[in-house]
Amino acid sequence: MIEDFPYISLCVVKDIKNKKTGILKRLADVENDEIQADFIFQNSIEKITNQNCNLKKNFIGVFGWQTEHSRYKIDTVSMRYSEKIPIEIFILQDCKNPADLRNILQSGIEFDFSTGRALIVYQVSDNNFYGVHCSKNDFETIDNKKKIKSASLKLCEINSEDFIQVDGKIFCSKLNFDDSAGEFYTENTDSYIKNKIISRINQTTFKNNFSETDLQIIKDFIKNFSTADFYQEIATEYLISVDDAKKAVNEFVSANEEFLQAEFFDDEVLENILINSPKLLLQLLGLLQEQFEIENKEKISAVNSQLGEVQEKISVQEKFLDDLEIEFKNKKSQLEKIQSEINRRENFATEVENKIAERIDAAKKNASDFICEMAFINPTFESSQPVQNIFYHAGKNVEGNDTEIEDLQDFIATLVTEIGGEGVHNESIFAFATYLTAAYINKILLLLAGPNARDIADAFSVTLTGKTAAVFDCAEIKSFDNLKVIAENDDEVIAVLNPFAPNFIAYLPELVNIEGKFIFAIYPFAEDLKIEPRSFYNYFLPVFTELIIDRPPARDFRYKYFISDVLKQDFKQYNPDTIPISAEKKIKKLTETMEKLLQNKKSATLFADFPLAYVKGNEQTFIENFKGDEKFIEKMREFLGESE
Repeated sequence: MIEDFPYISLCVVKDIKNKKTGILKRLADVENDEIQADFIFQNSIEKITNQNCNLKKNFIGVFGWQTEHSRYKIDTVSMRYSEKIPIEIFILQDCKNPADLRNILQSGIEFDFSTGRALIVYQVSDNNFYGVHCSKNDFETIDNKKKIKSASLKLCEINSEDFIQVDGKIFCSKLNFDDSAGEFYTENTDSYIKNKIISRINQTTFKNNFSETDLQIIKDFIKNFSTADFYQEIATEYLISVDDAKKAVNEFVSANEEFLQAEFFDDEVLENILINSPKLLLQLLGLLQEQFEIENKEKISAVNSQLGEVQEKISVQEKFLDDLEIEFKNKKSQLEKIQSEINRRENFATEVENKIAERIDAAKKNASDFICEMAFINPTFESSQPVQNIFYHAGKNVEGNDTEIEDLQDFIATLVTEIGGEGVHNESIFAFATYLTAAYINKILLLLAGPNARDIADAFSVTLTGKTAAVFDCAEIKSFDNLKVIAENDDEVIAVLNPFAPNFIAYLPELVNIEGKFIFAIYPFAEDLKIEPRSFYNYFLPVFTELIIDRPPARDFRYKYFISDVLKQDFKQYNPDTIPISAEKKIKKLTETMEKLLQNKKSATLFADFPLAYVKGNEQTFIENFKGDEKFIEKMREFLGESE
């Protein structure tokens, strides 16, 4: 059932693979039958699979979907919400009033239905638009244009606040749009008035044989019926003024006066002959047509001449309009290219300015303790608990819906989403999430050096415990008694700041041996790690976050996770008897665990092997002997400030 899917999104069919498998691109999310401006579900999901797809490429619709975790990646499956059809909005720039709208619908519009429903509107004030609510079945395609075939459409009034732009198109943000503004009649004025007049004649009148006298009576009736309410009725339904309605009726009567004055034969014999002889009737009609053309030859010629002139003018204007549309499209394309180039240059200038400011700021500040404190204390996630000391701050619970993590694969998939929100790029995100999980279950501690380090630690802590990591500042520790605060607090994940503080080295062995705690050492500058004691990396394996991130952290933790009993047992089965001492053996242990979790080999070069080679001064030899992905070599050389 479609209701069983946890997520609802607006998607476009980008491709149809073998076995009718549709590949959907996620455009926007839907909540409470409204299209949202931002993604409100799992941000890292871009493509969604639709099995047994019977839709055409570029179709846009509403789909329910969910994630399914396999051994190697996160899969998605979906089902279309057939009863929820998004409404595309087309704005007519040259339309000023209902008469313009009626003419445009009759002459045809060049557009395609992306969803099957549309609002065709024109602007009446700054934020208000007026038009019709229609579907694909209301039109027919003639000469590559959509021309109206329905006699009436639903009127609609809409405010620009209900507009939402998605993938270059404009949609109504409300799926359940209320179009109770009335009816809009699409037929031309003559046909409309003729039908109105016929509807006012009593049907029983048509059963009689009309004589010339009877015809005159009908004519007099048409000319002398009560016009006030008739004109008002036409004006109201046809959306024109009363004066315009009166003028249109008079023109209709004048144009058909000759027909109303024609001679009718009141001869039952002739009538029966015609009724019983269809062939004779056709011949008589042909003679009448010839006679009419002979008698009105000059009038017909004059009208045809006028018609030719009008058609020639229309042809010239249509060509002029086509030329204007082509020029408009060219100018619009040029404008978009110029705007794109301006945005690119503005972004580049901002990036350069930020980097220069960071370098100047780094050059001015010599105290690493001060830099570390300013870089990582985030007032948004400070603990609400009373401050008991200056070296420890407890983690903060996430305010969100309780979400259970069922097993190890679910844990890794959830961690992928959370660290992805903190800037880890897609190429390394799955392997890095597995690496962090392997480090946790093997009780091997990590040193995160570089930007977004504190945010990655918080993302891991939120996934594991439902709250951010506690903060422990090594620069403020005064005695071994200070370590009791960590042991006695219920925080499991600790972010250790200033791990190279001179007065702290003596306390390091006791810190890493506190039971029930998983510690991330945090340091802002990877370059400084070369000058620190190498033995430090037997306690903490270095990870250079600069190699695996490509954007600033979001720090948007929406869910309060808690682990299931099954996951607790999964963690226990990996509980190591001993922890390797050397850094090399620790990396080997983590790599083996990663392969066991993934059931295939996944490279840990960027966040394990290369950082260890760098802090030991062997980075050049490591790169020369590396036989893996060329992208890894490029990233490592960029980190070293080198280029091919």
